[in-house]
Amino acid sequence: MSEWTEEKDQFLRDHYNDLTAKRIARLIDVEPEEVYRRAYKLGLGGRLEWGHREDLIIRWLYQRSAKTCLRYLQGRTEGAVHARAHRLGLSKPRMRWVDDD
Repeated sequence: MSEWTEEKDQFLRDHYNDLTAKRIARLIDVEPEEVYRRAYKLGLGGRLEWGHREDLIIRWLYQRSAKTCLRYLQGRTEGAVHARAHRLGLSKPRMRWVDDD
Protein backbone atom coordinates (compact mmCIF):
# COMPACT_ATOMS: atom_id res chain seq x y z
CA MET A 1 0.00 0.00 0.00
CA SER A 2 1.25 3.47 -0.88
CA GLU A 3 1.61 6.32 1.54
CA TRP A 4 -0.95 9.09 1.06
CA THR A 5 0.50 12.57 1.15
CA GLU A 6 -1.40 15.84 1.38
CA GLU A 7 -0.53 16.45 -2.29
CA LYS A 8 -2.08 13.11 -3.33
CA ASP A 9 -5.15 13.80 -1.21
CA GLN A 10 -5.58 17.21 -2.82
CA PHE A 11 -5.17 15.75 -6.31
CA LEU A 12 -7.82 13.16 -5.46
CA ARG A 13 -10.20 15.86 -4.15
CA ASP A 14 -9.66 17.98 -7.27
CA HIS A 15 -10.10 15.19 -9.82
CA TYR A 16 -12.23 12.42 -8.31
CA ASN A 17 -15.37 13.43 -10.20
CA ASP A 18 -13.51 14.22 -13.44
CA LEU A 19 -11.14 11.29 -13.99
CA THR A 20 -11.48 7.54 -13.64
CA ALA A 21 -9.95 5.82 -10.61
CA LYS A 22 -7.60 3.98 -12.97
CA ARG A 23 -6.35 7.25 -14.46
CA ILE A 24 -5.93 8.89 -11.04
CA ALA A 25 -4.05 5.82 -9.81
CA ARG A 26 -1.64 6.02 -12.73
CA LEU A 27 -1.04 9.73 -12.24
CA ILE A 28 -0.29 9.53 -8.51
CA ASP A 29 1.33 6.07 -8.55
CA VAL A 30 -1.12 4.05 -6.47
CA GLU A 31 -3.43 1.11 -7.18
CA PRO A 32 -7.00 1.87 -8.34
CA GLU A 33 -8.41 0.09 -5.28
CA GLU A 34 -6.47 2.49 -3.08
CA VAL A 35 -8.09 5.42 -4.89
CA TYR A 36 -11.56 4.11 -4.01
CA ARG A 37 -10.64 3.44 -0.38
CA ARG A 38 -9.03 6.85 0.07
CA ALA A 39 -11.92 8.64 -1.66
CA TYR A 40 -14.35 6.93 0.71
CA LYS A 41 -12.22 7.93 3.71
CA LEU A 42 -12.12 11.54 2.48
CA GLY A 43 -15.88 11.57 1.95
CA LEU A 44 -15.67 11.79 -1.83
CA GLY A 45 -17.89 8.79 -2.52
CA GLY A 46 -20.84 10.78 -3.79
CA ARG A 47 -21.10 10.93 -7.56
CA LEU A 48 -23.49 13.03 -9.58
CA GLU A 49 -26.88 11.43 -10.04
CA TRP A 50 -28.03 10.81 -13.59
CA GLY A 51 -31.04 12.81 -14.70
CA HIS A 52 -33.81 11.96 -17.13
CA ARG A 53 -32.45 14.46 -19.66
CA GLU A 54 -28.98 12.87 -19.54
CA ASP A 55 -30.45 9.40 -20.04
CA LEU A 56 -32.34 10.67 -23.09
CA ILE A 57 -29.15 12.14 -24.54
CA ILE A 58 -27.32 8.85 -24.07
CA ARG A 59 -30.18 6.81 -25.56
CA TRP A 60 -30.31 9.16 -28.55
CA LEU A 61 -26.58 9.69 -29.25
CA TYR A 62 -24.68 6.73 -27.79
CA GLN A 63 -24.69 4.72 -31.02
CA ARG A 64 -22.76 7.55 -32.68
CA SER A 65 -20.13 7.63 -29.94
CA ALA A 66 -19.66 8.34 -26.26
CA LYS A 67 -17.69 11.44 -27.23
CA THR A 68 -20.72 12.75 -29.11
CA CYS A 69 -22.74 12.37 -25.90
CA LEU A 70 -20.12 14.33 -23.96
CA ARG A 71 -20.81 17.44 -26.03
CA TYR A 72 -24.20 17.62 -24.29
CA LEU A 73 -23.31 16.21 -20.86
CA GLN A 74 -21.51 18.58 -18.51
CA GLY A 75 -19.31 17.11 -15.79
CA ARG A 76 -19.27 13.55 -17.20
CA THR A 77 -16.41 11.44 -18.44
CA GLU A 78 -16.34 9.07 -21.39
CA GLY A 79 -16.05 6.16 -18.96
CA ALA A 80 -19.10 7.36 -17.06
CA VAL A 81 -21.08 7.56 -20.30
CA HIS A 82 -20.11 3.98 -21.21
CA ALA A 83 -21.07 2.77 -17.73
CA ARG A 84 -24.43 4.54 -17.83
CA ALA A 85 -25.15 3.26 -21.33
CA HIS A 86 -24.45 -0.25 -20.11
CA ARG A 87 -26.89 0.23 -17.19
CA LEU A 88 -29.47 1.48 -19.67
CA GLY A 89 -29.01 -1.71 -21.70
CA LEU A 90 -27.37 -0.03 -24.68
CA SER A 91 -24.66 -1.74 -26.70
CA LYS A 92 -21.31 -0.17 -27.44
CA PRO A 93 -21.04 2.01 -30.50
CA ARG A 94 -19.88 0.05 -33.50
CA MET A 95 -17.14 1.07 -35.86
CA ARG A 96 -18.40 2.05 -39.27
CA TRP A 97 -16.58 0.60 -42.26
CA VAL A 98 -15.79 2.91 -45.11
CA ASP A 99 -15.10 1.63 -48.60
CA ASP A 100 -11.86 2.92 -50.06
CA ASP A 101 -12.93 3.23 -53.70
